[in-house]
Amino acid sequence: MSEPVYPNKDVTHGVFSFGSSGFHIDNFQRATSKNLRKLLFPELLPTEQARRSASIEAAEEMCEEWVLAQLQHYGIGFYPEIDHCKAKALLVTNVAHGMVSIVLV
Repeated sequence: MSEPVYPNKDVTHGVFSFGSSGFHIDNFQRATSKNLRKLLFPELLPTEQARRSASIEAAEEMCEEWVLAQLQHYGIGFYPEIDHCKAKALLVTNVAHGMVSIVLV
């Protein structure tokens, strides 16, 4: 199978963009389901060093806009005025139930 050919410049539509660097919403790249599990559930990682590293990465990366972008990336519905704690809880719940291993439309 050949490698996909990406456009030289990202294609954008509103807040969405796609190109050689992947899918983005408001400049936030879609996290893989594996990365979401790592960031949201660092306590499940096998070593103390991995848990500490994931916790630091989560604190740096998971701002309110990032959480909302991940919800959008995975087609998880939410009200635009949702507060950060509820948005994060919604993302955690969907990751825990395996709902981010596929993109829902």
